[in-house]
Amino acid sequence: MTPLRPKKPEPASTRRRPTDTPDQRASAFSYHASRSTREANVGRELTRESPNPPSVRRKPLIIIGVILAIAFFVSLQSTGAHIKVLGSVESKELLQSTSVYQDAASKLLAASVANHIKPLTDNAAIEGALRTKFPELTAVTVSQSVWHNYSTVTIEAVRPVMILMGNGGTFVIDDNGVARVPASQLSDTARASLPVVDDQSGLTLAAGHAALPGTDVAFIEQILAQLKQADVSWQQLTLPSGSSELDVKITDQPYFVKFALRGGADARQQAGTYLAVKDKVTPTQYIDVRVPERAFYK
Repeated sequence: MTPLRPKKPEPASTRRRPTDTPDQRASAFSYHASRSTREANVGRELTRESPNPPSVRRKPLIIIGVILAIAFFVSLQSTGAHIKVLGSVESKELLQSTSVYQDAASKLLAASVANHIKPLTDNAAIEGALRTKFPELTAVTVSQSVWHNYSTVTIEAVRPVMILMGNGGTFVIDDNGVARVPASQLSDTARASLPVVDDQSGLTLAAGHAALPGTDVAFIEQILAQLKQADVSWQQLTLPSGSSELDVKITDQPYFVKFALRGGADARQQAGTYLAVKDKVTPTQYIDVRVPERAFYK
């Protein structure tokens, strides 16, 4: 029996590491590479792919909420009203105390809950209500300030032209012939500066309503301007009943002058006719210049 001999090891040069196939190498590479990537970048990948943390998500909502809150509080306003007055010295004479308009505007603002929010304030309704309540106002504008919590009410009164005495009282008349306010609302100085016309037509006068056509008002103004320019003073103005004329009583004279009030009458022409004859005749009752370029007297 032959004894077994141990097998001699192969020379180092003949030993080789088993060679992997291409598929095996790719599989092994992919597994280790992807595993290595996942393990090395676990936190980074989660941060990039996962939704924002709650604290990050809440920041835009908080900012939006703060902006909306600021906008809301800025949009709120009280029912207070700041009165701003425009116009000439003459027109301001028609105005009542500023507190009167301020109280009225504040009550109108408080009448609706929507008026407490600036974008919802019904400015047009408030403006119309103030013009109706105060006939002396020719312009009313309501506005809201961005930074203040009150409304600004800008008012302007009409230009007073004359005082008309008639059935129903004595009223201030504007250049459109509308009765605005009782003459008693004016100061003594303002009343003294306006001509007073006695209307005997019987028309009932009321604040806010037409008392004379605007053309009649303009005619009377022109006649008085011509007399003033000629240094002729007068002491009484009358609109007789049943006739379209203006009677002007001349100061320190026994007569009055009859002017045609309507029908396309020319105030300059009639005033010129009177001024041309006043020193040539001695009437005891009147001088009538209603016919163009003619003068009759008695």
